[in-house]
Amino acid sequence: MRIKHTILLAAMILCAGVLKAQQSANVLAAVGSPPNPKVTISWNRYNDYTAITDICKKLAAAHPTLVKLESMGKSFQGKDLWVMTITDTKIGTADKKPAMYIDGNIHSNEIQGSEFALYTAWYLVEMYAAGNKSIQSLLADKTFYIAPTINPDARDSFIHQANTAHSPRTGLIQSIMTVMV
Repeated sequence: MRIKHTILLAAMILCAGVLKAQQSANVLAAVGSPPNPKVTISWNRYNDYTAITDICKKLAAAHPTLVKLESMGKSFQGKDLWVMTITDTKIGTADKKPAMYIDGNIHSNEIQGSEFALYTAWYLVEMYAAGNKSIQSLLADKTFYIAPTINPDARDSFIHQANTAHSPRTGLIQSIMTVMV
């Protein structure tokens, strides 16, 4: 019985810490990021489709000579499949430079891929704007095509309706409660 209580207490402490970390007041600065980015993003959470769209639009608005935001199509549920083209357009067009393509979130439970893709886009444009010579040189010569999620329907389902009979994961509390029974 003591082990079951210890496990439950540990789970409650873990959940309390996670909930506190998700509060907007507890924004974590990205390692090596500029001190005053034009677009402030909290990297201590997973973003749903609405938040991903908002971040993409903010990056494009804050850095119009570096970021072009377009929809490369629609999901089954009609959501835009966003792709950001990132390059220094003052020094050549995107289609005339060697390029790299990054996408994230192919499967519903691969949500960290979207955060990686968003962070890469954010880091490139914010460090360029902060005067980082290496990033400025990189974007002068190269283009990045970054699609944060190519499966937004399943991502939103995984984030907002997880732990159902059809979910690809099991919840922490649900697992612990099963052990205790």
